[in-house]
Amino acid sequence: MSPRRGSWPVLLALAAAFLLLFSWQRGRSTFLRIEAERDAAQAIAEQHGLPLAAVFALRDMVGVDAPEPRWRAAARAFAVDGALLVGDGDPALARRRFELMRARFSERAAARH
Repeated sequence: MSPRRGSWPVLLALAAAFLLLFSWQRGRSTFLRIEAERDAAQAIAEQHGLPLAAVFALRDMVGVDAPEPRWRAAARAFAVDGALLVGDGDPALARRRFELMRARFSERAAARH
């Protein structure tokens, strides 16, 4: 008869797999990457008189990998006349996405304070 090891090795392996997948997923999060650019976002917000959440949402709109001058141009256009630089996309859909992301960034900021 072999000794019974119990379920702890399986549970330990599952916990390790969960932690690895969780870490990998957080590393891929564009939301967290955008929030990591807080200093640049704050400077853009102050320059154009925009709320920080709006600047974060604009970063999402232009893409997290887009160069900073493109992000600044989007903020400038939004500050001047509320325009969203959406390219060939549907303007109504872009506006809705912007509003949802701005609300999400605002809620996270409120939760921190």
